[in-house]
Amino acid sequence: MLSAPQLNLVVAAVFALWAVSLLATGTHIQVGFFKPFSVVSAALGVLLAFFDRTAWKWRVWRGWLVRRPNLAGTWQVALRPSGHSALEGFMVVRQTLTSLTLRLLTAESSSMTVATSIVREPDGAMALAAVYRADPRLPVRDRSTIHNGAFFLGISVDPVRELVGHYWTDRGSSGELRLHNRKAALLSTFGDAQMAFAVMNSPAAGPPPIANTEDQRPASLKR
Repeated sequence: MLSAPQLNLVVAAVFALWAVSLLATGTHIQVGFFKPFSVVSAALGVLLAFFDRTAWKWRVWRGWLVRRPNLAGTWQVALRPSGHSALEGFMVVRQTLTSLTLRLLTAESSSMTVATSIVREPDGAMALAAVYRADPRLPVRDRSTIHNGAFFLGISVDPVRELVGHYWTDRGSSGELRLHNRKAALLSTFGDAQMAFAVMNSPAAGPPPIANTEDQRPASLKR
């Protein structure tokens, strides 16, 4: 996303090029020509901010204008450390067109990315690469210290249903990582995510009720 000075510079460059073009064609330029500068700059800033945060996700842009996969939301995580039993976790992904952050929530720690990149591999497949810092809760620091790590996940696209790959840390540990079952809400704690997905996966939730397809016309219209 462009900063305010950068945006003003772009608008000024457009105005300047337009003025030069008019002069080259012999058109007389008056001072009033530059009066809309602040209005145009502000309007362009609003439009760019809206596109960066929201409109880029619209399918109408997909493929020809925007190739960045939409990963935003809270994902259920299957975390399997090498040589250990699987752990439950949730990945909260905050994303705009120009920014991407991920936070992994588990019962014992919270991990936040410090650098992320969505990459296109030579065969056209998409992947997510990230470096993160893990901050275990104080009660478990004696056996799980603060550490850094990285992960590389392949992305299933059109639509994005899961991300699968592996991670490794500066403690010498590694494992498999799978993101699946996404919710649109950005949940902030492990407990909140656990409850939200428990409801989502509950058999009681079931499929939505099937609409009654019988003739629902008023009795006066039935014969």
